[in-house]
Amino acid sequence: MEKSGNEDFYLTIGVNAKNLELARQIVEKVFNISMIMHESSFLGLYYNFGRIGGKNFKLVQNEEPNSDPGETYFREPEHPQIPYILNLNCIKEIAELPPYK
Repeated sequence: MEKSGNEDFYLTIGVNAKNLELARQIVEKVFNISMIMHESSFLGLYYNFGRIGGKNFKLVQNEEPNSDPGETYFREPEHPQIPYILNLNCIKEIAELPPYK
């Protein structure tokens, strides 16, 4: 977990799933949220959960979509075996979510 200068906290979680849709279902169930699909030339397809006190959840593929032919780049290069990455910021607000059922 990282701490920025403005006292917000950031957490990166690896999600092991066969595809982005299954990764989304896992995250939604664990955190009791509903994510919305977006598309970006930088991120590719990804899911985002609105905002909690101005902060958010973002679920992306670990392998970067704009990798050069023959080259593979990962958002989390220390963990290339993890297919999806969930980025959460401002854990203080996230801690106020209803418990997992």
